[in-house]
Amino acid sequence: MGYYLYIYRDYPSLIRGGHTFSIIRASEEKIAAHREKIDFLLALNQDTVDLHREKIKTGTVIIYDSTSVKSEGSGIPIGKIIQEEKASEIMRNSCIIGAFCRVAGIERDILARVLKKNISKELDTNLKVALRGYDEAGESARIEALNRDRTPFLTGNEAISLGLIKAGLRAYIGYPMTPSSAILHFMANAAEDFGLKVVHPEG
Repeated sequence: MGYYLYIYRDYPSLIRGGHTFSIIRASEEKIAAHREKIDFLLALNQDTVDLHREKIKTGTVIIYDSTSVKSEGSGIPIGKIIQEEKASEIMRNSCIIGAFCRVAGIERDILARVLKKNISKELDTNLKVALRGYDEAGESARIEALNRDRTPFLTGNEAISLGLIKAGLRAYIGYPMTPSSAILHFMANAAEDFGLKVVHPEG
């Protein structure tokens, strides 16, 4: 849609998971930091509402799964939709993204286009649950697409990898462990192009 994006991903250093979240900021201008308060909160579980109350301001829209979360805002029966469509639990993500698009005034065709580009498994079911989430929500804002060329989108690990290569890196030895796994994957994919020796030692 032509916006600059800045994303912060947070996940605990726990083998068996825990509360994970992302903060995503979009702007017409270049950005390199987040704000304290948020415009939208997408909650698939109660922890998301309870642990991030300090980020909520007047006007924040909370989009949540009304089958498992108690909150004010835009409740979507995500659990019920998943059950009715016989979809896997992970598709709750697609459903809440669909609801967010409607709330933010993002057109259905943009939602469908993004899903088709990024989902390779069970696309039809993902589309169904996303569009049902879209139809369950109501619009409260309108984010218009900007008429300008797209810019490259890099993760921090990709930027680190490119910096290492530019600085003269010739070999990379690494074990796949979050959060550095993506560096190993990037280096392995780029090895032939840049004449790198990439080694993944066995654990």
